[in-house]
Amino acid sequence: MTLRKEHSVRRLGLIAGEHRQDAGYRVDRPRGRNDYALIYTKSGRGMVENDRGQVLTEAGDVVLLSPGSRHVYGTYPAARSWHLFWAHFQMPADSAELVRWPNMDQGPGYVQFPVGDRSQMLAAMKILHQSAMRASDLDDHWQIMLAENALQRVLLMCIKASDKDQVLPLDDRVREVKQYVLEHLEADLSVARLGEVVGLSGSRLAHLFRDQVDESIQVYVERIRLRRAKHLLEYTALPIMTIAKEVGFQSAFYFSKRFKKAFSQSPRRYRKDYACMLIAEKPAT
Repeated sequence: MTLRKEHSVRRLGLIAGEHRQDAGYRVDRPRGRNDYALIYTKSGRGMVENDRGQVLTEAGDVVLLSPGSRHVYGTYPAARSWHLFWAHFQMPADSAELVRWPNMDQGPGYVQFPVGDRSQMLAAMKILHQSAMRASDLDDHWQIMLAENALQRVLLMCIKASDKDQVLPLDDRVREVKQYVLEHLEADLSVARLGEVVGLSGSRLAHLFRDQVDESIQVYVERIRLRRAKHLLEYTALPIMTIAKEVGFQSAFYFSKRFKKAFSQSPRRYRKDYACMLIAEKPAT
């Protein structure tokens, strides 16, 4: 069964809706659209692709597609369903910073909300949906302004979650730590060692990093390591033990445990499902 609800605010170019799609759902837009598309996954799994790359989206993820670029999206081949909230919108030039996400040169814009923040993001998407509905039904100036504010709130939440560097300037030592982590994933990345790198005590660095990045060093390091592992599983045939060591895990068992906690699949299953998805999308000859 497929659930579809959508409402538009024509003067804003804002269209918002909610879909619950079954397996096999797929939309292919070879010429893209003339507006931005924002997709929030409530449950299930989806796949979103543009000319630069593709992302797997799961509960708590937000994806942003730019105007004018080919894109494809749909229920992930190995998933039973995909429940999403979405919005299409135009972005005035004076608010363009709201859609300048840091990773859009590598594929669709992508934000993964931590478990503790997902309820707030879901609530914000529901408010956007409801505001668009009321503004469309009533065609009232104040309701249209409320819908516009709801959209801006959602985008601000995404910017904040995507990379705090884009909102507030980072302390040079925090920036150096982040760069060091990216370049030395296989090395000792303990708080004490990273403190040595930038000339701070471990406790001082830990406090400074959390204050500026809004997560602990340990959580940040693991997130970057697992993101790199995910990429290696997708694009290389390296053994899982090799990947584990390359991103800084000495135990393949512990690596698999942390990967499954983060992505709800073992590394082996993730690689298999990703390969199946690529085969399913390959054009028939």
